[in-house]
Amino acid sequence: MTRLLLTLLLVAFVPLTAADYASCILENMKGVRSDVAAEEIIEACRNKHPSLKALAEKQAKELLAAEQAKERLNELIARSRRQEVAEVSEKVSSYMAMIQRKIMENWSRPSTARNGMEAELEARLLPSGEITSVRIVKGSGSRAFDDSALLAVEKVRKFDLPEDAGLYERKFKRIRLHFRPEDLPL
Repeated sequence: MTRLLLTLLLVAFVPLTAADYASCILENMKGVRSDVAAEEIIEACRNKHPSLKALAEKQAKELLAAEQAKERLNELIARSRRQEVAEVSEKVSSYMAMIQRKIMENWSRPSTARNGMEAELEARLLPSGEITSVRIVKGSGSRAFDDSALLAVEKVRKFDLPEDAGLYERKFKRIRLHFRPEDLPL
């Protein structure tokens, strides 16, 4: 305890004007005659001015730890994004299946329908799910088939949509619908 107090007093009262270890020792050793005090000054200067190698090792460890923490954070962010994308994709698929089911319930396949026919329609929806317009993007080659597809969508009038405005804008403001005769049971 006495040694520690003596060291603290010596280091506290002798100003450190140099920035390196050797200067610290030289400045604090002036007038010191005790071996114990000299050892304490050396230890105090060693603690105050660690070697460049030790400092570099410490900084390298800190940098490595920071890089590892950054990598871990990036991994967590990427995992979170993948999970969010999967959840959104599942939600979109679920709503699109409900929309397709509602339309198919209202579609009367014309007698002119043949396997291999396909009509592609685009419907514009309001955030409430109401249909504002429907148009044929790609016709099947049969006017009766295309008209039956248009009528099936118009009969529904309104779909259930997710309440998420961003999801509506990205996925449900305009939807593409495909009509194929093989989609319906005979």
